[in-house]
Amino acid sequence: MMGIILSCLILLCIVLWAVLTSIVSVKEGDSLTLHTDVTEIQRIFLLMWMYGSQNNIIAKIDGKTQIVSLYDVDDGRFEDRLQLDNKTGSLIISDIRTKHSGDYHLKIISNETFLKTFSVTVHDVIFAGLENKKEGDSVTLHTGVTDSQKHDLILWTFGPKNPDSLIAELNMKVHEITFSSDDIYRGRLHLENQTGSLTIRDVRTTDAGVYQLQISNTVPEPGLSTGYIGLICVLLFVVVSPVAVKLFICRFTCKHFYISVT
Repeated sequence: MMGIILSCLILLCIVLWAVLTSIVSVKEGDSLTLHTDVTEIQRIFLLMWMYGSQNNIIAKIDGKTQIVSLYDVDDGRFEDRLQLDNKTGSLIISDIRTKHSGDYHLKIISNETFLKTFSVTVHDVIFAGLENKKEGDSVTLHTGVTDSQKHDLILWTFGPKNPDSLIAELNMKVHEITFSSDDIYRGRLHLENQTGSLTIRDVRTTDAGVYQLQISNTVPEPGLSTGYIGLICVLLFVVVSPVAVKLFICRFTCKHFYISVT
């Protein structure tokens, strides 16, 4: 009986952790916004953002005066990267780096006190190589993947400043390959189904630039057995179904390739 009670208590703690914690995964150089879901800041007394195990205050806003205050931690890692939306209290971290990984604690004080933690992981970007080509050549950018079935998504985009410029996508969840609809690439792209490697045929000077590769996987939160995950997801579905996905982490690898065309 005690064993069952202990197991139930452990499960309850995990459920509460899932409700109050959001897992966030980004790559270096991104701008990250941690949303509060506050719609009317004047309805609260005080909103604070704290960082790390020491709960260092890095940002706060007074709901009545809407005065924003920003702070850095002792080692100065944030510099001028922090902003606070004075309408919602959402925290914005620009040009984020791996040193900014960690737990960000949100505290909202009104008639009641609301607490939430964002567990942020920042992945570094790998420079994978330089390809020097002449017009008319073909170039293949290798992912390093041997079996694409082990990954959820392999995504190729063009230009780090325009990550929405899709070149090709291999989605293993739906077993679908998608290519850019831009006429400039028509008939010149090939995505290797086994590895996700991208080949561009008949390269042109307009193809020169930075190509970004993202490989993503969704994996169970470390430390949770399959049996626990199944039971927890059932409990979460019954109690708070929208947060069941928080028991899984999206991990990804990011690589940059540079193509020079002469």
